[in-house]
Formats: sequence, C-alpha cells, structure tokens
Amino acid sequence: MKIVYPGDASSATLRNLIGEAHGGVLFIGDSRVKIEPGLRMFERMTEVMRDTGAGWLYSDSVGHPRIDYRPGSIRDNFDFGPLIAVSAVSVDALAEQTESRWGALYDLRLRISETRPVVRIPEPLYSSLVVDSRPTGQKQFDYVDPKNRDYQIEMERIAPEHLKRVGAWLGPRPASASARRRAAPRDTARSASGRGTGQRASPGARRQCLRSAWRPGRRGACSPAR
Repeated sequence: MKIVYPGDASSATLRNLIGEAHGGVLFIGDSRVKIEPGLRMFERMTEVMRDTGAGWLYSDSVGHPRIDYRPGSIRDNFDFGPLIAVSAVSVDALAEQTESRWGALYDLRLRISETRPVVRIPEPLYSSLVVDSRPTGQKQFDYVDPKNRDYQIEMERIAPEHLKRVGAWLGPRPASASARRRAAPRDTARSASGRGTGQRASPGARRQCLRSAWRPGRRGACSPAR
C-alpha cells in the first residue's frame, strides 16, 4: 500500500488515481506536507473502513488531534489532516461530478457523505511536517487573494448543489410586502405639494391649490375649501 499525491484537485486528476487503490482503499496525501506513516497505519485504516462501512476516513496525527465530522460539516477547509482514505467503491460518485478545476475532492467528499459515513479514527496514525512555511496569518487570508477568486466561485457552486441533493437548501428569501412598499418610489405629485412631509407648501404649490378651488392646509397639505 502507498499514499498517492495528486498534482492538483481537478476531476481529471482524481479519476486517474482510481487505479492506485489497494484493497479497495485509496490513500490520498497532501503534496505540501511530508507524511510519515506509523507502523500499522495502512492496516488500521483499512480495517476501520471495512468495519464501519465508511466512504471517507481520516485520523489524528502525532501532536494534532482532530474533531469528529458531523452532518452539516460542509466547509471546504474542514481539517481532515494531510491524509485521507477513500473507499474505491465510493469513488464511483466521481461519475456524477461536474468537471472541477479545484473542487473535485471537496465535491467527492460531499457526495460520499450523502450515502456513507465519514469517520475519524481518534488515534495518531502518522506524523507530518508542513512544507508551506509561510506565516499563519498569510495562509489564513489566502481566500481574499484575487488569484483565488475563481477557486472561491467554484467552491460556492459545489456547496449549494450538495444542499439541494440532501433537501437542506433554503434559497434566497423573497422580499416581504412591506419591504417592497418601502422600496417603491414615492408619489411625486404628493411630495410636490408638501403633503405628508411635515413641511409647509411652497408658494407655487399654494397658488396651484387656490386655482383648483382648494386652500392650503395647516401643514402644507391642500384641503377642500369651505
């Protein structure tokens, strides 16, 4: 058994990795991280996947405990660590994917979670060393880099599609009737006379009222002449 390191996260690259699965399990590593497997890492992950029926599996690493995956954990940067194990059977979900340049693994994870468990092994099965040595703050704000805009757009397309498949998509809320009334333009004729504004009518508006056999009201509105 071995860990495969995809050159990118595109759909085409992920499909090409299927042939690397051993014993029905595909071990995928992050190429930016140096991973040192523990003595029984491959055997333990294969065993848990078989016993739990998991489609997606991850574990703690030395010095890096992680949290359990739960329904609703759909963030594209959920911390699975630099190594995951995917059921070769679950990779069939790739056939249903739309083509992705960056989000194929994210899309695959969401599709797998719709039908099979995503399981964490709370054991440090490997050690890792991050190759990306940039300051944490710089990495944290990668998503605002203009170069990553297309990446964000693709991720934002994948998540709603998943929510629609599981019946959790709410969609944009329609504007209420009161909000539509507030947004509607005001009656310009009414405003011109000063009516309803709390201001006294202009001399021109007062003359227009008189010509119409109406007289100016106390607050600038025109009221019927008696």
